[in-house]
Amino acid sequence: MSGQKPTTRATDPLIDEIREIRREIAEQFDNDIHKLCDHLRQLEQCHGDRLIRPDKDGNNECRHGS
Repeated sequence: MSGQKPTTRATDPLIDEIREIRREIAEQFDNDIHKLCDHLRQLEQCHGDRLIRPDKDGNNECRHGS
């Protein structure tokens, strides 16, 4: 043993909530990242009008009135 104290993870309610939500989402898609990505692509198609897409120069700033 190196004599170092074992590290303990401090609990943070916000981080715990985020991790729980992440677990729930993962379970919805059988812990399969491909299923989750397919679902997200479908959402993009259904709600594409809400997305900000980069322009030809790679900028994704919102330009009003253009």
